[in-house]
Amino acid sequence: MEWPFRTAEVLEMMGYQINSRMDKVDIPCPYCGDKKRHLNFNLKKNQFRCNRCGAFGNTLQFYQFMMGFSNCREAYWSIMEQLGLKEENQ
Repeated sequence: MEWPFRTAEVLEMMGYQINSRMDKVDIPCPYCGDKKRHLNFNLKKNQFRCNRCGAFGNTLQFYQFMMGFSNCREAYWSIMEQLGLKEENQ
């Protein structure tokens, strides 16, 4: 499934600094509490992986974890609302 938003948009919305010329971004890992930016986001593939603890997933899973949603569906609709996006077939 292709999302109507980009990973960079979601991360920026969450307060992370993103260099628009880069394909990836390294941030502190909230899964293991790492502060040295071992969590790597691939902005083109919408995936992340922590080189320290091994946590991995996609943008929705990261947003779900960080915001405390019970599932990815809730996370998806929250992102859509925060970014002011609407589904065409809704």
